[in-house]
Amino acid sequence: MADWTELDTNTLLPGEPLTSAKALAFFENPKAIAEGAASAPRIEDAALDTGAATAAGVTWWGLRSAGAAAGSVGTYALLAPILENVAFSFGDTTAGSGLRPANASSISGSSALAGTWRCMGQTVDTSQSGRVTVFLRIS
Repeated sequence: MADWTELDTNTLLPGEPLTSAKALAFFENPKAIAEGAASAPRIEDAALDTGAATAAGVTWWGLRSAGAAAGSVGTYALLAPILENVAFSFGDTTAGSGLRPANASSISGSSALAGTWRCMGQTVDTSQSGRVTVFLRIS
């Protein structure tokens, strides 16, 4: 892990020499910030919302999603429509009031959900297993 070096801005004025210690700080400080070194400034959450996924980002996301309550915005769930003659295609959105929890082979819950959900799979028929798919809560 890189060490954070506090730099005195008075020594960074025009005409001041660029010493090897300053050059090392310019090289290591960004890395120390990214790695979360003890005395380094913290990266704000808004700065992490780049839309890009990285291996490190998976860990960052996992730590934050692990504390999410079941059914909260941003969570996924295996659900089925409450009504038997309703089908969903990939990307369709629907009110949670028309969905209920399920397992891989059948509908297992009877309570409706809150919010708006996006279908991340599809339902193909009215059989118990054909009505079950993954949904993402979007609001």
